[in-house]
Amino acid sequence: MTRVETDSADKKMIAAEFAASVLQPYVREERDKFKTHRWYRFCAEFCERWDQASFDPNYKTLPLSHFEPVVREVFSRPLP
Repeated sequence: MTRVETDSADKKMIAAEFAASVLQPYVREERDKFKTHRWYRFCAEFCERWDQASFDPNYKTLPLSHFEPVVREVFSRPLP
């Protein structure tokens, strides 16, 4: 999430990174099955810019508590 925020992503992207980090241990990389899905390009960009790069153990990471207000704000909104 630190990389997402440092790259000036919006709050939705920060919340998405949080959700992805929670789900990551349970989800396998099966991207190619979804190439025709409307959110595929968004997901591919997200993975390329922030997810894959986040495995660098030397990158200084902000604590989860830093992101709590953003996550609460985004997930408290009603669905459109």
